[in-house]
Amino acid sequence: MQESFPALESKAPEVYAVLEYCQPYQRNIRRLPLLKKLVNENKHLSLSRLEERGEEYAIEGGSGARQIRKSSFTGPPGALPQNPNAFLRGGGLIFGDTGEPVVPLLTQCRDEVDRIVAELGKVGIP
Repeated sequence: MQESFPALESKAPEVYAVLEYCQPYQRNIRRLPLLKKLVNENKHLSLSRLEERGEEYAIEGGSGARQIRKSSFTGPPGALPQNPNAFLRGGGLIFGDTGEPVVPLLTQCRDEVDRIVAELGKVGIP
């Protein structure tokens, strides 16, 4: 940051501290760089493949001893296993390329942005 803003630390140390806090190498911000990577790939290469992940439980066996068999599935959204003897527990949408769950990633990114905004508010930047 010193190369890009050489006088910032001496002229506005509070702002410099907030910007330093936000840098990915500081480990305060961990999820936004992944979101940035996904956004750039979606803009310049191709759209991320979304998949749905979950678990299937099937009841097997006739009139005697029955067993519950568990299996995991991953596939395109809406393409759930079609086993009439099974019930499903969904795991939600994931980014197919990274395996990252979509909703938790976006929630964590929102939380990181909220922390950055709070830090900026401390130095008088609305």
